[in-house]
Amino acid sequence: MPRTPLTLTWFGLATLGVVGLGCPSEDTNDDEVGEGTDSDSTSSTTTEGETGTDTSESSTDTSSTESTDTTTDTTDTTDTTDTTGDGDFTVVEAAFADDFATLVLTFNDAVGPVDTVDPADFRISMAITYSYNYMGMLYEQSYYADPNYQVDYMAPPIAMMAIANGPNPDQISLTLEPIFDVEACMVLADFLAEAPPDVMPDGQFFPHYSPGDVPVTSEGGVELAAIGPDWVLSPESYLGIEQYGWPNLDPQVPIPCP
Repeated sequence: MPRTPLTLTWFGLATLGVVGLGCPSEDTNDDEVGEGTDSDSTSSTTTEGETGTDTSESSTDTSSTESTDTTTDTTDTTDTTDTTGDGDFTVVEAAFADDFATLVLTFNDAVGPVDTVDPADFRISMAITYSYNYMGMLYEQSYYADPNYQVDYMAPPIAMMAIANGPNPDQISLTLEPIFDVEACMVLADFLAEAPPDVMPDGQFFPHYSPGDVPVTSEGGVELAAIGPDWVLSPESYLGIEQYGWPNLDPQVPIPCP
């Protein structure tokens, strides 16, 4: 049975900034109000913790000796040597090849062999986020959706069929099947253009990654951390998160439209 796609239309309630996303009915208002309460509680707890930390640091400084400082300096030097090298390994750029059948990811370091990496550890999203106030309450939402599904809900979702090193040492290439439908760029652009004022709408196409049995690594062996893995692991063609700005997606590396 075909699933209902995210219908990218605004209801026209400009004063409320309500967006119509044709998902299954989900009442998220109570949870979002609760999130604000949790935030206040967390802030209070943190303040108490900070007071305790200051006392502990003061005690440590008083009991330190010159001999201990010398040992610490030696240890710090050894630790720096052990971790010096590639450092953080992350995606810094993403782009479609000219035929939209390949996604090329560029990293901040040379990539190790990816022959045994599962290409399905990656996925592309059309990402939408918005935020609005209604009767003094803040409502926030982020969505991920399959780009082709937003063009034709009968179309199969984009899958990563193959992965290879290159074309440059700091890049990998992912083969898409079916290819990215460029019309998705127009769908997203029209949706954002029709957004009511004060809703803070944003939308991009992003690569996601969830490490599998064989992770992607740099040539120096540093593993690539997960990038919005819940979208990769979701069996659905859309996924909602009750926060603004795709908070689980780090880094956020947009894939530009032509």
